[in-house]
Amino acid sequence: LHVARNEDYYFPEIAEMRRREYVVKKGDTLWQIARRHGVTVEKIRKANKSLSASARLQLGQRIQMPG
Repeated sequence: LHVARNEDYYFPEIAEMRRREYVVKKGDTLWQIARRHGVTVEKIRKANKSLSASARLQLGQRIQMPG
């Protein structure tokens, strides 16, 4: 029971696979994406090292959404 409740600790590769991915669509902003998924822009940037403060989103870009 303990292992099942703490599977992210014991099986980090499974937690990584559960991460959601978002594909940028026309007109998307990082703020809108964050709001739609109930996370902060800061958390999205931490999950995606390529998204610096000055980076622009590209149509079709794949963004990892924090869990």
